[in-house]
Amino acid sequence: MTNAEIREARRRIKKHSERDPKTGCWVWKASQRGTGYSQVRWKNKVTSGHRLSYQVYVSEIPESSVVHHTCGNRMCVNPKHLQLVTQADNLAEMLGRTAMQKRIAELEERLSKYE
Repeated sequence: MTNAEIREARRRIKKHSERDPKTGCWVWKASQRGTGYSQVRWKNKVTSGHRLSYQVYVSEIPESSVVHHTCGNRMCVNPKHLQLVTQADNLAEMLGRTAMQKRIAELEERLSKYE
């Protein structure tokens, strides 16, 4: 990417995201995919906002890697919350987080019976 393209991409990311002071996430406020991820048209292609953010703030994305949200927020485009991982690592983390959320919900359900 040229310097001008990087500047334009950064401008768009800032324009279409809102910083959450509690989480530090840059929450994408523009278009989103049906999967709950940010969506942006860039260079006549549709891509995810978090992938574009990683590319223009951190580095190019190797074909063997995916961009993972360390914050767990699919709409976050903060490059500090993004890291490269393998698809297997990404799925393992997601499944672990989902299992933890289910367990928390179960425990909250049990606790609510004692209120």
